[in-house]
Amino acid sequence: MTIASPSVVRRMSDLVGDTPLLELCRTAGEARLLVKLESLNPTGSAKVRMARQMVLDAERSGELRPGGRIVESTSGNTGFALAMLAAERGYAFTAVVDRHACRDKLRAMTALGADLVYVSDDGDEDLATAAREELAERLAAQSPGAVFTEQHNNPSNADGYAALADELVAALPGGVDHLVGAVGTGGSLCGTARGLLDAFPDMVVIGVEPVGSIAFGGPGGLYYQSGTGTPPGAELGALVDYDLIDAGRKVSDRAAFATARVIARRTGVLVGGSAGGVLYEALHELERVSPASTMVALICDAGEKYLDSVFDDDWMRARELLDVEAENEVAALLTRVAGP
Repeated sequence: MTIASPSVVRRMSDLVGDTPLLELCRTAGEARLLVKLESLNPTGSAKVRMARQMVLDAERSGELRPGGRIVESTSGNTGFALAMLAAERGYAFTAVVDRHACRDKLRAMTALGADLVYVSDDGDEDLATAAREELAERLAAQSPGAVFTEQHNNPSNADGYAALADELVAALPGGVDHLVGAVGTGGSLCGTARGLLDAFPDMVVIGVEPVGSIAFGGPGGLYYQSGTGTPPGAELGALVDYDLIDAGRKVSDRAAFATARVIARRTGVLVGGSAGGVLYEALHELERVSPASTMVALICDAGEKYLDSVFDDDWMRARELLDVEAENEVAALLTRVAGP
């Protein structure tokens, strides 16, 4: 028997992409929910796709030169990805963060040599997107040779997901009927949708944000889902393209986290909190779709980064998020859709 040798790459970023598709469940009517496991990218999230594209485009334009510095406002995953890219390419990296971010993401950035600049005091868990953006822009302007990648308004963000769309087209020649994904900067969902709609023009696109986020209207407020949504006081990113999104849905922290916890116990798939929100909406939508439909949910983040939060009963209880009834409802939904 001949065993194929694995490819040898020279940089971690060469391993980005070609993430697997997993059939999470299938209904009696043969409608199926497939999850694109972007959590299996280097640094554990989809954000590495757009981080790489932003860096490559900055290099090509001459804006980012050898020995330069990258500056970005981040809630964690983009910063982790940029820290990896900076390390492998010899750049310095400054991450402007708040304490809403998952501690493991902050520790990972530090491990890769990033400089962390906080905009909030220890113990303040509020999401401070606007303050982060303002400080990141100012720090980059004050530092010679620095580039503010500005993920919320950088077209390279959305461009970084063109390959994700290509992967889905190649894997699913029969078509994608529904695409479900989280909406933060808008890059992952809208960038992927734009490429997929060229191949599957009748596809329905569903965007998901936390309750408390303002992209799809409604009052703003506190939420704990990380790396997604637009908090009150922050500007909506230029990459959120409403012309591409057929429906915008809101999911509470309780429902999102309950879904992540149930999915882990029922399927062995460990997803992040915002991915729980995506799956909550995807499972409800799966009950309504036509037989033999194919739905793809973008799982942009892994659950391992949230073992001390979403999957920790004490952390959940302290924030009044632990909800056994919500978990039972999600378990019943999963059974109703796909059986025990």
